[in-house]
Amino acid sequence: MAKGNDGNVLQHGIELAIVSAIELRPLFLTCTHTMAPREHCDDPSRDRRLRHWLNVDTETPLVAKAYRDTNASLHSYPNTSELVASQVGNADLRGDLFEVCPNKINALNERWDDHLVTVRGQSWRTGLSDISIPTVNDAWLFTMDPMTFVSNSPDADDDHNLRPNDIDHLIRFFANLGTFGDHWVISIFCFELRRGPGVNRYELFLNEMERLGNSLGLQHETYEVSYGNPHVGSVFSRSHAMLNEIRTEWNTLHNV
Repeated sequence: MAKGNDGNVLQHGIELAIVSAIELRPLFLTCTHTMAPREHCDDPSRDRRLRHWLNVDTETPLVAKAYRDTNASLHSYPNTSELVASQVGNADLRGDLFEVCPNKINALNERWDDHLVTVRGQSWRTGLSDISIPTVNDAWLFTMDPMTFVSNSPDADDDHNLRPNDIDHLIRFFANLGTFGDHWVISIFCFELRRGPGVNRYELFLNEMERLGNSLGLQHETYEVSYGNPHVGSVFSRSHAMLNEIRTEWNTLHNV
C-alpha cells in the first residue's frame, strides 16, 4: 500500500526530475518494488507537501503536472510507472516491473498488456539477470523503493527491505555490464530511517550509498525529507549537470 506521505513526493518528484534530465527517448525503466498501478493511501498525519502538490493546478514542478494528468489523489495514488508514462507516453516506455503480490501482479499485467513493459512476478533479487538491458547509448532509470534499510541478517527473508548485501548484489550487477551509460541513472529510496536505538539505519544507508557510488565510479547526491526518522533518496549518475538539475527540482518540491 502506498504510504501517502511526503516520502511519496520525495520518490516520485525525484524520479520524474530524473526522467526529464535524461531527455532521451525511449526510456527503459526498471522498478524493483513496483506496487499496483494505483493504490489507496491511508490518511497520514505528516503529508504537507504531498497534499499541496496533489492540489495545485500548475505545469511545474513535474510531479504536480503528472499528478494532475493521472488524476492522482490519496484514494487513487499512481505508482512510478504510471507517473513516468504520463510524462513520456506509453509508446516510449520500455523495461521491467518487479512485484511479488499476486493481486498487484495481475493488475500490472492487465495495465501493460500489449506494451513493451514486462511485468516480472518475482523478487528483483532473483530476476535481475532476466531484465532488458539497454545499450550504453539508451536512456535507463533503474529505481528502487524498499521500505527501509536494515543491517544484514544470515536468516533474513527475501523481503521488502534493503540490506548491505543487496548493495553488494547491485555492485556486481552493474559492474558486470561494463561501461555505465551517460543516460543511465540509479535511484534508491528508503523510508523511516531510524537513527537508534541499536543500529543507526540512517547512517548505515548513507554509508552504503557512498560505497555504491564509489564502487561504480559514479557521482551521487542524497535528498531527504524528515519529521524525525528521515525519508531519504540517493541518485547516481555520471553527470554533475544532471544531478544539479534534479537538485533544483527537489528544492522546489521541498520548500513549500
